[in-house]
Amino acid sequence: IIRQIIDTVPQMVDERINMAKFGALAYKSADIKNGLAALQQAQFIDLVYPTSHTAPPIIGDPKKRPRLHYLDVGLLNFQLGLHHQYLTVTDLNHIAKGALVQQIVNQEIKAQYYLNAPNRGFWARDEKGTSSELDLLYPFGKYLIPVEIKSGATGTLRSLHEFMDRCNHTYAVRFYGGELKIDTVKTRTGKVYKLLNLPYFLSGWLDQYLNWFCK
Repeated sequence: IIRQIIDTVPQMVDERINMAKFGALAYKSADIKNGLAALQQAQFIDLVYPTSHTAPPIIGDPKKRPRLHYLDVGLLNFQLGLHHQYLTVTDLNHIAKGALVQQIVNQEIKAQYYLNAPNRGFWARDEKGTSSELDLLYPFGKYLIPVEIKSGATGTLRSLHEFMDRCNHTYAVRFYGGELKIDTVKTRTGKVYKLLNLPYFLSGWLDQYLNWFCK
């Protein structure tokens, strides 16, 4: 079961997974869950659970579908055979529909810490007729900082606007293929907040830039 899960997970990175329908494998959901738990203990993968909280602490909901990450992007690249694409692409978000850059940023942020790493999560709001989902929540002091990992205009960040309307601060971060800058953004309800745009390669310096940004 674990071998088949290992062969399946590269096609499911950065997706919210369903234990009962995992990769169309013919196993019970309990077997899939146990196999994924073993791979997580071996630090091969990372399962990140959603939360609806907008202030610390991050408490993931184990009853909801988690998002699947690798703990080593090199292993993922090897399994997918994508090494050469990194040398020619102009924006990492264009590889594998943005899934790989999610892996890179998450790994760089997690690698800032060896012990006592802050709990990470992602924000998901599911209500009748609508849903919103943020790529990453990062605890920083008394705040949960929302982090988006994508290219595109600030006007398309609908889920980020939804989170900012509900949180108790005015700081947000976006990792993208552009240069460092700060935008002043307004949500559809009129809340004004600051968006720190950081190039992907600065993801390992998130704490240092938040110290500067939030001051």
